[in-house]
Amino acid sequence: MQQFQLQITTYQPNGIEQLQKWAKENTKLGFILAGKQENILIYRPSSITVQQSFNFSPRGRTLTVITMEGQKEILPCWRGMNILNGFVKVTGNDFGWADEDSNGKADGYNITGTSPAFSNGEQSFDTASANTGVIFPPDGEDYNDGSDLSRAFEFPLSNIKISLSVDILAVPASSYLSLITYDYAGSALTQENLTFATTGRKSLEIVTDPGTYGFHIRVFARQFSGTSQTFQLRDPALRVDGLSIYTE
Repeated sequence: MQQFQLQITTYQPNGIEQLQKWAKENTKLGFILAGKQENILIYRPSSITVQQSFNFSPRGRTLTVITMEGQKEILPCWRGMNILNGFVKVTGNDFGWADEDSNGKADGYNITGTSPAFSNGEQSFDTASANTGVIFPPDGEDYNDGSDLSRAFEFPLSNIKISLSVDILAVPASSYLSLITYDYAGSALTQENLTFATTGRKSLEIVTDPGTYGFHIRVFARQFSGTSQTFQLRDPALRVDGLSIYTE
């Protein structure tokens, strides 16, 4: 069984006292890192150790080493750029954008609409009702209620610019992307929408507020005339490096 270890070294004193308290009490923690070159997600809680070296220099800084370790099969972990794919993988799927169970729907996403189909990385469905689309993480059928954060994308980081992008292949007359942040109580903090009616790669950005706990993304197709239309998309990406290019 493969062993896993995450080790962070820092000279910053902020938060170290709390980390030492958690380590002493054997409090299990998850870990989320948002970086310009890669991101790391460890959602299953694990114990940590906090070690500090002695520094006798009056102007010297104390080095702190925080370590989290376990077995990979017991401690799911992911590192990469596309945080959407990372979340799907650490919550039980082998691939970030795929249909492993062959039910016509991308794994880890809630797909509404009729005649869903997933082929060659392309997700399609028909807009048979007023609001149909893709929501991530799955949140039941209610797109407007974020109060149940049990399946929210946990991302308790403030002042992080997040870029959501999706490649649209077929689009009804009125469609939009939506990115919503929530606090720990499930109240919405910020929502950004992008309305579009053409194909191509669409993207929007949001900066996480102080107090952000998690967020949802939504890709909607609106249908008002009563005539069902096909909505087709591929390669959703959520990045913090300012780019809107898809990556696995």
